[in-house]
Amino acid sequence: MRRLSAAMIAAQVIVGATAMSVVPIRTTHSGRQMAQAVGQQPVQVRPAADSHRVRHPKRRSHAVLPNRTFMGIKQPCPKPQSLVSTTRWTDHRLAPGVALSEGVAHDRTVTGDPGTVDMHVLRVRTTDPDVSVAPLVDGWSNRSPLDQLAANRPKLVAATNAGLFDFEPTGPIGPVFDHGRPGSIGSTPQRTVGITPDGTVESARVHLAGQVSAAGQQMNVDGFNVLFPSPGLSVYTSAWGPGPIPRGPDGSKGNVAVVVRHGHVVAAPTTTTASAPREGQLLVASSPAARRFLGGLQVGSAVQVRLHVVTEGSHSLTTGFAVAEQLLLGPHRSAPHLGCVERDTQAARTAVGFTSDRKQLILLVVSDHPRTAMHGLDHRELAKVMSDLGAAKAWEFDGSGSSEMIARMPRSGALSIRNFCADGAQRPMPVGLGVFDSRLT
Repeated sequence: MRRLSAAMIAAQVIVGATAMSVVPIRTTHSGRQMAQAVGQQPVQVRPAADSHRVRHPKRRSHAVLPNRTFMGIKQPCPKPQSLVSTTRWTDHRLAPGVALSEGVAHDRTVTGDPGTVDMHVLRVRTTDPDVSVAPLVDGWSNRSPLDQLAANRPKLVAATNAGLFDFEPTGPIGPVFDHGRPGSIGSTPQRTVGITPDGTVESARVHLAGQVSAAGQQMNVDGFNVLFPSPGLSVYTSAWGPGPIPRGPDGSKGNVAVVVRHGHVVAAPTTTTASAPREGQLLVASSPAARRFLGGLQVGSAVQVRLHVVTEGSHSLTTGFAVAEQLLLGPHRSAPHLGCVERDTQAARTAVGFTSDRKQLILLVVSDHPRTAMHGLDHRELAKVMSDLGAAKAWEFDGSGSSEMIARMPRSGALSIRNFCADGAQRPMPVGLGVFDSRLT
């Protein structure tokens, strides 16, 4: 089942959402003061309950799905409500330049019942030289709960889920790369949000550029540790993890693969491509031209593999994450295609954006607790919240049961799951987005 919709719900769940909960000391302020939270010392006040422990009134079940269509007549989307300014927020200063704000807004659900919107906002001053953003991965073909991806990283400040992924076989859908090194990326340009060399945040289309040279010939590389390789030549390493090697669009014709180690072929070409090697690189051919290229190699043949990430546009990205639906085209400009016709229109959401000066990354997680009054947002509502939070441009990450935020709370120093996971427990994922502070020990 390909992971195409952020609203699809996985059946597999592993770790309970309250396993890492911590009751922190908080500060409170109105929505208008939220943008000033980064870098301020918090004022200690009476502790409040964790957001995912707040009791909510029961949400009634309705036979009609909230898809904005009733009796065959399409209903107009309601005007998004101003949730940010009416929410009483609580602040946590996680590190210099990294702040977490949380709040519960009261509204009406799509059925007209009283509802609550549980929001968690992470602000990261990316120009701080001690603050960095990086993928959390334990094998691109391996899914783990976010708390496991975040474990044993003492400098980790916070983490969220990232872009779309497939369940079975497992892997991210779209490019992920770190410090200029390809992680999982193909040759087809795709939209990402990431960090530039000067520490600012930017969005750009990126793709893989690479060549394999051997036996006096050269061939372009179409994918590196990718779940859905294009026809041609792909490269896999031990970072792919334990999952099977994808066969490509014409895999039924039989892939050809060779293992390269220390710049030389170490085994004769084979059609068996069960897994990535523990050491070296696996070259996989899934087109006639690529099969001929690899089929002509012999044990001992010298092979050179060159790979790099290409950023389209004027701003080069060193670290980036694939994004889904665009929410904001500019300050206070929602994308025109956004709607609310969806099976689960008010689902849990994760959004990523940045301010107009590109110096602050904004990450938002909105909870959804099925069969209660706590609900998520539709796309237009999510865009409105991101705009009111100060984002100039914004996109969606994966949502529904994937939406999750973890933070290292100041009082305890322990990681805490901040939102209610819509599946009832953490949804395993192949990659998360981690925020790090090099000053932590």
